[in-house]
Amino acid sequence: MPIAQYKISRSGVSFRLLLFLAFFLLVIVNYRFWFFLPARFLLVEDKLGRSDCIVPLGGNLWSRYSKAAQLYRQGYARAILVSATPERYKELRRLYDFEYILLGLGEVTRKDIALRALRYFGVKTEDIFFTDNEVTSTFDEAVATCQFMQQKGWRSLILITDTYHMRRALLVFSLVFKNTGIRIFNSTAVNPLDCPRRWWERESDAKAVLLE
Repeated sequence: MPIAQYKISRSGVSFRLLLFLAFFLLVIVNYRFWFFLPARFLLVEDKLGRSDCIVPLGGNLWSRYSKAAQLYRQGYARAILVSATPERYKELRRLYDFEYILLGLGEVTRKDIALRALRYFGVKTEDIFFTDNEVTSTFDEAVATCQFMQQKGWRSLILITDTYHMRRALLVFSLVFKNTGIRIFNSTAVNPLDCPRRWWERESDAKAVLLE
């Protein structure tokens, strides 16, 4: 190989190496921006409008029910629709509901807890409704909610769930409610313990982002 051609080839390799190093340093310096992207994808902007009912999904009762009650008090809807969750098998109650048993509340049902939580946040008992079918997943909740609303003739809802769960929940509800004419609004129940911008630093946030 001629010396001139060798020098050109070598300088080309050096230039590409410098570009790679510069890009690598850029990624390192701005790692928070790149790491934030997975959580950023899960974040959904609130879309609110007056509706027939508010639907807080099962899970974090404090954040979801308090958000539902807030919108209820603000007049966005006069009904809150909660999905009925199956009661635990008796042999498992001691494992999962031990705290309730110690407090003498071993016979308290999930429905009782939902009613008490919503009343605690200022919702009238007569404005709280439960789906007919028991649910164990977001898809089940969407189906049960859709069936109940069609029976009632309700045409719109506000979906309430946590920060990381909203995008998937909206997707599931949109698929189930397709061609029903029922309009879906959404409002995120912000959990003060969640930290989307630094999700990789905490185990609970990391699990939520990766599982969604």
